[in-house]
Amino acid sequence: MEKATAGEEEFAEMICYYLEDVSFGLEIGPEGHYVPALSGHEYKGTTSPRTMDQEYDLMAKQVTGTQGFDMDFSQFRYDFNYRPVDFDDNSLVIDGDTMRDLLNSLSRKSLDQYNQDKETKYEFVEVIKANYHMAGAGIMFFITFQAKEYFSSSGHVFQTKSHYSYFSPNKYITCDLKAPPEQKVHPIDSTEKEFAKKPR
Repeated sequence: MEKATAGEEEFAEMICYYLEDVSFGLEIGPEGHYVPALSGHEYKGTTSPRTMDQEYDLMAKQVTGTQGFDMDFSQFRYDFNYRPVDFDDNSLVIDGDTMRDLLNSLSRKSLDQYNQDKETKYEFVEVIKANYHMAGAGIMFFITFQAKEYFSSSGHVFQTKSHYSYFSPNKYITCDLKAPPEQKVHPIDSTEKEFAKKPR
């Protein structure tokens, strides 16, 4: 494996700590120019397809809202830099590992770091899903995985952002329990307002 230059290492360090902007995936069109590529996923979006700008805005909203972890790729006709991981595609992995091996390893080491920082004893169980985008000389992974507490059978869902590098050591940027869905607070109606005013 070639060694990274100082500039490559500095760039890899910088890109790890911010959320990359959304961009269209590109392919060479019939006239030899780069054009936005269509996604290979089954489309389950609106009956009337969104425009490219609308799809871009929706992808940007999902990336920001989920921090890269929980996008619904079936809503998009176009390909973007953020993509779901195909567990059976090993083309992005080097050194003889499989994609499943790599995701398991990144999850385990992120969880080890979490346990050390939080003084807990969670044990890795399995990867649930993962998304990624290319990042410098490597890949940024957004992995959702299951773990359980030591001597417990109940599972907990974790999410880790980890950078897999082709040249330098991998970076385990964040790892935490997945936040529960936001609870919607229903508006107080007039009866409840009156009840709240009464002395008790």
